[in-house]
Amino acid sequence: MNSTVIQHALRLGSQFTPPNLSDADKVIEGVFIPEPIQHFLFGLSWPRGLRFASKENSGFWVWRVALDLFDWIDPNELPIKDRGGRPLICFGEADSGNILFALALDDPDPSDPIVFKLEHDAQLQRLGPGLKLSQFLALLEPEED
Repeated sequence: MNSTVIQHALRLGSQFTPPNLSDADKVIEGVFIPEPIQHFLFGLSWPRGLRFASKENSGFWVWRVALDLFDWIDPNELPIKDRGGRPLICFGEADSGNILFALALDDPDPSDPIVFKLEHDAQLQRLGPGLKLSQFLALLEPEED
């Protein structure tokens, strides 16, 4: 995993322990999870109950962000117009689950993959340009209640 990704995760209170995964755990829906993405998904433990937000003027405004999730994004349940068969996994949510954050397992730079911001119930949405994971984490700060 990119050192900047790790630095921002640690800044946000996460702890990193390299995961010890079986071969079966390294595959989801028949797609291999690249090692840097394995480290991000399974090696980071996020503080329970802590939520994050970015500034409203950040250009990628998010609030009530939880980063302790992991789920396959089924193309039949969440249609994305320009997905093109890309294997997407959800690693977090915002706004009480109305927004999902996804990574593509086929990202050309799995050490700092693109984060896609998706609406959980929008029909025919697009992936959009997204942000590098390091840039996304750099925007976040612990949210105050």
